Amino acid sequence: MSEGFNGTVLTPERAAKLMTSRTREAEAPMSPRYPLVDAMRGVVICGVVTYHLVWDLWYFDFIQGDWVFGQAMAFVSRAGGSLFLFVVGVSLVLAHPAQVRWRAFLRRIGMLAAGAVTISAVTWHLFPDEFVYFGILHGIAAASLMGVFFLKASPALTLMVAVVLVAAPFMVQFSPIDPFTWAWTGLAMNAPSSYDFWPVLPWGAATLAGMACTRIVLDRYCGWASWTNPGGRLITALSWSGRHTLAIYLLHQPPLFAIIALIARLSGR
Repeated sequence: MSEGFNGTVLTPERAAKLMTSRTREAEAPMSPRYPLVDAMRGVVICGVVTYHLVWDLWYFDFIQGDWVFGQAMAFVSRAGGSLFLFVVGVSLVLAHPAQVRWRAFLRRIGMLAAGAVTISAVTWHLFPDEFVYFGILHGIAAASLMGVFFLKASPALTLMVAVVLVAAPFMVQFSPIDPFTWAWTGLAMNAPSSYDFWPVLPWGAATLAGMACTRIVLDRYCGWASWTNPGGRLITALSWSGRHTLAIYLLHQPPLFAIIALIARLSGR
């Protein structure tokens, strides 16, 4: 029997329990990489880069027209973001097959939160009237925090909750005194304008749908393991992009914006 660093008595039983709790996560089975899932992320991040390229070209007047903010581009943006959030749900299920690996999960949430705060700070400095206060990174972090509580839920229950999340903004809305306080929920009327806005309702439903679909596939499709090595150069390239989506998302726009700004200056625009 010994004394711990904080003065507590460390009995053999207590020491064994402590060691068990510390090693439980380390003993949790690691899930293999699924290149097709990474490739789905890669497709989305390529779409994000393309969308920002078009926006930058419009901002510096290389292309004209209101179509940049029209329905077609809005649909492309929403479709890409929805797929991104769907894959978040797929990844949650695959990354925690037996039990929640809390250390890895919290580390990922921390990285997402840091990226989200960075995006908010930069856009607030550049576009204070329409800065990104709850963009796609904020939405992914919130959806991940919500989704982790459905890892052990049945696919039917998860899909039912997803339907509720989609329907809620059309059924319940209110006017808070401070719109910024509740805008992230998706229930606030007249949410402040933003260049990138992905509230939990209804977009968190995409993550829950991804989780439910993955559970159904894992339960019914025995050949899922063959998806770990589909081969092909295109899949390999997209998979690499998909494994580095956060870094690409955070780092691609500043140099892209700077290059187009330099070209615009040199060309007299």
